Amino acid sequence: VTAVFLTSDSKQQVIDFYKGKFGSAASVMEISDRAMISINKGQQESIVVTITTNSSQDNGKTRITIMHTISTKAS
Repeated sequence: VTAVFLTSDSKQQVIDFYKGKFGSAASVMEISDRAMISINKGQQESIVVTITTNSSQDNGKTRITIMHTISTKAS
């Protein structure tokens, strides 16, 4: 499942929010105007949040893309 949201919050505010929700198990990678936060919730479930800021896109708002993946195959 994938969902996309826009917010007037800054990239750092969004990062801090999701880090607080996911806890210390989350991995964070930041590159320029983009950040990715990922967490594995067991062997077959993961969540990846991509945060993007681009002043010329989305009226200057921060874009949040959340991808929640669950594998139905046993690993």
